[in-house]
Amino acid sequence: MKRRTNGLVIPAPNLILDRGPCPRRTIHRRMPKCTARVEGRWLVQLVSAGGIIKRELEFPNLVTDVGLDFLHTMNGAQMGNTTMNYCGVGTGSTAPAAGDTALVSEVARTNAGPTFGSAPDRAGGYDTPGNYGFARLTWEFDFSVANGNLTEIGIFNASSAGTMFCRALFTDSGGTPTTVVKTSADKLRVRYEWRILAPAITDTVESSYDIDGLGTLVDISHRPVGLNSGGAWGDLSRGPERMGQSNTQIGRARNSNTAIGHTTLDSDGTNCSAATWASYTGGSFARELELRWDTGVANFAGGTPGIGGGGGSLSNDTRHMWVFVFSPRV
Repeated sequence: MKRRTNGLVIPAPNLILDRGPCPRRTIHRRMPKCTARVEGRWLVQLVSAGGIIKRELEFPNLVTDVGLDFLHTMNGAQMGNTTMNYCGVGTGSTAPAAGDTALVSEVARTNAGPTFGSAPDRAGGYDTPGNYGFARLTWEFDFSVANGNLTEIGIFNASSAGTMFCRALFTDSGGTPTTVVKTSADKLRVRYEWRILAPAITDTVESSYDIDGLGTLVDISHRPVGLNSGGAWGDLSRGPERMGQSNTQIGRARNSNTAIGHTTLDSDGTNCSAATWASYTGGSFARELELRWDTGVANFAGGTPGIGGGGGSLSNDTRHMWVFVFSPRV
């Protein structure tokens, strides 16, 4: 495969908390990246007119550099729904490389099948042993389509040319490249399982940080949340739905003494006043997000124990991806 360890960067914000009255003191802290990984696996079936599966292959793919760039600029789109919804097959035999932008020798391309609705077009969730959110997209090449000696496959965002998200060679169970011979007597059914792998369960960012010279030393630690709870690691298996969106629900200041686990983030808190994404630089595979809570917002008694967010609707505890924990409260 290759697993792209420099993959997708989950929203990990600069931290800006304001204190009043004027002159305002601010905590303006650039937090380290919360780096997740993306990968995918293919299930390829050659199916007869009678519905008999004549041949079946399962193998990993490589997410291309242009595919990673595209993820960081999707700005609310969903993988396989409004974008990256075409599958192409070809006869090329060159090994996949991160710099690939097209199949070597494309034969056919289709968008028949990949919708975000009920199974079998889409089925997704969170895989506990693997520690990743996933979604499954299924395409089907009909009897008269894509006939030939097929050896390669990829996903695209257009009916021709466009951006290629990933590429793979058909391989057998031992990882050896192989050929699928498709004729007009068979359909080719392909299923792609797209995964976002969570980062390390706990990552201490910085200890004894002096907030704006006030003499208050705070330990700041970071961890992913939403695991195992139907949270954003499953919800965002569709794609980075909030990448680029200036939505105040993307960040939430906490107001709870409840210990933060790795499955939920409490809903007792306040959304940020503003969320601003930095522009994306191609090839960097990272994008910064600035969250701001204004002076009249989130002034909890005793301070806030942390902030979190990164998913869809943050008015509940089921769609978060990350949290920063302050000890003691800020």
